[in-house]
Amino acid sequence: MLTVTLHYSPAIVRRSVFAYLRRGIGTGGLVSLGGGGAAALYLVVAHPTSWYSGVVAGGVAILAAVFVGLYFLHYRQGMAKLARMGQPDATLRLTETELVVSSQAGSFSAPWSTFTALWQFKDLWLLLIGNGQFLTLPLADLSDEARSFIASRVGVEARPPA
Repeated sequence: MLTVTLHYSPAIVRRSVFAYLRRGIGTGGLVSLGGGGAAALYLVVAHPTSWYSGVVAGGVAILAAVFVGLYFLHYRQGMAKLARMGQPDATLRLTETELVVSSQAGSFSAPWSTFTALWQFKDLWLLLIGNGQFLTLPLADLSDEARSFIASRVGVEARPPA
């Protein structure tokens, strides 16, 4: 069994939400949104009275609003959890069968089979639990042993931080 103390902050919440959405939407999604925005801008300037310009611009605006809305939804949820923690520290216990996280706000326990993926970033890892749910693990707090253990339980290879 490994025990680790995790330290959270608003900056970690922001970075984890941005990393989650960037990876979830993908670079292609962001490039498509930018390309759609450029096309909509061209159509509105070149053909300001065309119904087609309005439809394309409206579609791009709705898509952009969904992306921004998703960011703020996850960010507010993360900040609410951080506020409920009181002290922004959590204890992570890693056993052969489960992961347990506890803080002043309560505890969370799950068998390793609960986690569907491990997304590895430069300064944090995201353990995916389901649709729109993830657990943030700040890498500054995880030893190499803990990183290897978590990666092996989720079924991926741990990468060293870039």
